[in-house]
Amino acid sequence: MKRRNFLMLVGGGVVLAAGAGTFARISRQPRTASQPWDLAGGPKYEDPRMMALSFAVLAPNPHNKQPWLIDLNEGPDTMVLKADLGRLLPET
Repeated sequence: MKRRNFLMLVGGGVVLAAGAGTFARISRQPRTASQPWDLAGGPKYEDPRMMALSFAVLAPNPHNKQPWLIDLNEGPDTMVLKADLGRLLPET
């Protein structure tokens, strides 16, 4: 094998290996990170408040901090929304 052919073969192999590693890293999705999207509005929520909240956690907001708390203990048809002061951002 000539030196030029050898270098092309090795160089191509390195480029291919690097590309495959990058593709594997980019295409990977953690299961726990996508769980809220899989569970939103699912049939396992018998309480309509829980079904509504399953969509609410996906609502975009500044830095996705979800700076609110929900109290469901006030009654069967009641939700009390409270600000979570520990998650508020001073800029927003």
